[in-house]
Amino acid sequence: MPSFKLSPATAQALELPGLLALVAHRSATDLGRERVLALTPEDDEDRLCERRRAYEETERLLAERPLVPLLERPLGPLLQELERGGYNLGGRELLLFVDLLRASAEAAQRVRTADPACEALAARLEGLPSLDELRRQLEKTFDRRGEIREDATPRLSELRGKPLVVHFIYTGCIQVCPASTAFLATAVAEAERTHLLLDRRAVADHHPDQAVGSDRLLRLLPEILEAER
Repeated sequence: MPSFKLSPATAQALELPGLLALVAHRSATDLGRERVLALTPEDDEDRLCERRRAYEETERLLAERPLVPLLERPLGPLLQELERGGYNLGGRELLLFVDLLRASAEAAQRVRTADPACEALAARLEGLPSLDELRRQLEKTFDRRGEIREDATPRLSELRGKPLVVHFIYTGCIQVCPASTAFLATAVAEAERTHLLLDRRAVADHHPDQAVGSDRLLRLLPEILEAER
């Protein structure tokens, strides 16, 4: 079959851009809208028949209920950040990722268990890994506000309702950090003396470098705490 390419002028004459815009407006996600707007006429009969079968199977599933829930927040930026490693994702973004994983798993389950079978759609699911365990771990870690749950780990459960001090020490800092560390040691000792602190765990993590001062104080912190008691 000879190759066929629709010219922009012909597409405009057929009002194809307007038709695609109408369909895209009903998409549940920004990714769906982008896919719809990028559609072009198929010039291969076999691929056309395959797409037609997938369309008919999707139409059958949609007759029961939507296959993909409406996700108001855009997914494009989320996926782009995940491709870069996801290091800048916050709690709210990870919750959106959880929603995406849940929606994907539910849609895949409906396709796999459909009766009659959705063979064209099921073929597109072959080889996709299951991310159910990742989704469960994220749901266990974050609440619906995007904040870490108090019972995310056994240690966090132990700390629930107790004051928690997080003190960041940079081993290359030789001016402010040593004084800050010494002040922290005094504050911890006072908290112990007044019974505000009942469980003290001093941990020193030494990273060899050229620093002095805060690095040395960090390693000596347990001894300082004992001396201040």
